[in-house]
Amino acid sequence: MSPDVDAPRIAIVAHRDPRGDVGARVALIAEQLRGMVDRVVLVADGLSDAGRQRAEAIADRVVVAPGPTAIALLAAGLTAVDAEMRDAGAALVTDTERYPIGDHRDPGRAQDPSGSRPDAWVLVPTAPRQPLEPSPWLWASRAVLDDAAWAQWWRSARDDRGALGMHDLVGALEAAGRSVAALAETGERSVRASLESPGTAGFVERVLLTADPLELEEQALDSRSAARSLRGSAWQGILPEDLRLAAPPRQVHTAVGGMAIPVGVGRLSGPVRLGVLSHVFYPDALAEIGSALRGMPTGWDWIVTTGSEASKADIERRLETEAPRLQGLERIEVRVVASNRGRDISAFLLGCADLLRPDAGGRFAYDVVLKLHSKRSPQDPIARAERFQRHALGSITGSLDGMLQLFLDEPELGMAMPPQIHVGYPTLGRAWFGNRPAAERMASRLSIDVPFDEGSPLAPYGSMFAARPAALAPLVDRLGWRDFPDESGYRDGGAAHVVERLFAYAAIGEGFAVRTVTTPELAAESHQVLEWKLQEILRDVPGTSRQQVLLAAVATRAAAFASGAAVRAARIAGRAPGRLARSARRTLRRRG
Repeated sequence: MSPDVDAPRIAIVAHRDPRGDVGARVALIAEQLRGMVDRVVLVADGLSDAGRQRAEAIADRVVVAPGPTAIALLAAGLTAVDAEMRDAGAALVTDTERYPIGDHRDPGRAQDPSGSRPDAWVLVPTAPRQPLEPSPWLWASRAVLDDAAWAQWWRSARDDRGALGMHDLVGALEAAGRSVAALAETGERSVRASLESPGTAGFVERVLLTADPLELEEQALDSRSAARSLRGSAWQGILPEDLRLAAPPRQVHTAVGGMAIPVGVGRLSGPVRLGVLSHVFYPDALAEIGSALRGMPTGWDWIVTTGSEASKADIERRLETEAPRLQGLERIEVRVVASNRGRDISAFLLGCADLLRPDAGGRFAYDVVLKLHSKRSPQDPIARAERFQRHALGSITGSLDGMLQLFLDEPELGMAMPPQIHVGYPTLGRAWFGNRPAAERMASRLSIDVPFDEGSPLAPYGSMFAARPAALAPLVDRLGWRDFPDESGYRDGGAAHVVERLFAYAAIGEGFAVRTVTTPELAAESHQVLEWKLQEILRDVPGTSRQQVLLAAVATRAAAFASGAAVRAARIAGRAPGRLARSARRTLRRRG
C-alpha cells in the first residue's frame, strides 16, 4: 500500500448524544484527528441548535442521520459523502467514544513488523462481539475503498441493529484477501487491549467510565486505571462535565473509582484557604469536633453556628479551652442563626451564605469549606447514633492533609464526602427513602440537571463533607428559612433531608467531580460487614455476579409483593401485629 500524498484523507466520525450536544470531548478528538486526516466528517444521530453550531465549528462537514449504533451511523456517513470518498486516498472510520492520549502514529505511513504496509489498520487485534466492546476504529487505504467487500459490508451495516462489529468488518476484508494489521502489539491474550489495558495505542475507551459496574466487574476490567491514566492530561478538567449526563452519578463514581483513602502528606503542595463551618446545636459536642480538627496542615478559620444566645455563650466559654489546642487556627466566629428550621443544613446554606457566594470580583472567601456538625441522632439507639457520627466525622477528618491534597491535585474535584453509611442502617439500595419525589421537584426548581440514581443517591449522609464553594452554587441563595420545616416536620420528604441528598448532584451539575473518602480503619470495618451481608444474601443464588444480582432482585421484589399482599389482607381482617408477621412468613414459604 503506497499512500497517495495528494489525495485527501477523510475521517468519518460517528457521534451519539441523547441531547444532541457536542462537547469538549468531541472537539479534542477532532483536533487529534487533524494530525492524521485532511477532512473530518461528523455524523450525528441528532443535534440541538447549539450542538450543530459547535459541530460545524470543529468538523469540515456535518451529517445528521438516525442510527441505533455507531456502525449504522458510520454507514450512513459513508453514503452521505460517497462522492468525496471516490477521490480520497484513505479513510478513517471511528466514533467519539474514545479519549485520545499521547502521541499517535500516522497509519498512512505506518509499517507492520515485516516492513510492509497493510491495506488496513485497526488499533488493536479485534475479537468476536462481547457485552462490552471497544468503539470502532479502522483506517482503510484506497485499495480497500475500491474493494467490493468494503462496499458490500457497509451496505449491510445500514440496517444494523447491533449484530455487526469491527471484528465482522475485519473478517470480511481478510476473506477478500486484504491484509489488516494492528497499530499496537498486544499479545495473543489481549485481543481487546483497548479495554483490557487502558491507554493501549494512546486511547482510553469511554465505556470503561460509563458502563454498568456489574459488567465491568464480571469481565474484571480495570476502569479505575482508565480514569487514573486520564489525570494529568488535557482530559482531567473535562471529564466531570463530559460524564455528567453519561450515566447516573453513583454508576460513574463506581466505574471511575471515585472512592479514596487519603494518606497523610505532612506538608501540602500549595496554599489552601480553608473555612470550617460547624453547626453546634449541642455545645458539649464541641470538644469532639475540636479533637477531630487537631493537626490541621494549613491555616484555617472556624465559624461556628448555633441556635441561641445562651448556646453561643456556652460555646465561647468552651472555645477558650479548645482553641489553644488547635494548630493553624487563625480566626473564630460564633454566629446565632435566625432559626433552627432545617438544623445544620439551613445554618450552613443560609446562616453562612456570605461565605459560600463569590464577591463582586468572583473570589470566594475560602478555597475549600469543611462542613461539620454536632450530630447526635437522638431518635436512634445510642450505639447506632455513635457509629453514624464516627463514620461521618471520622471519614472526613481522618486524614485532613491527605484530603486537602486531593483538592490541590484535582482542580476538578468539587466535593469530598463519607461513603454511604450502612452499618446499623438499612440504607443500601434504598436510601432515597421517601425523599425522591421532593428531590426531583427541588432539583428542577434549582436547575440541577443530573440523572438521578435509581438506588441510593450519591450523597453525604450525615451532611458532613468538604467542598469548593463554587460546587454548591445551585443551593446558595436559592432557599429561604421558610423552605425548611420546623421540628414537627423534620422527616423524610422535608427540605433538610432532600437537600442532604442533593449536595453531590449540585456539584456534579456544576461540572465538578465528587469523591468519597474514608480512613483505612473505617474502610476495613465497612468492608467486613458488607462482605458478610452479601454472603448472606447471595449464598444460595447461582450464576455470575451479574446474574446473582438480577436473580436476587427478582426474588426480593417477588417476596416484597407477597409479603405486602399478606400484610394488607391481614389488616383488613383486623389481625394483631404479631399475627400479621406470621401470616406474611407463611405466604412467603408457600411462594418459595
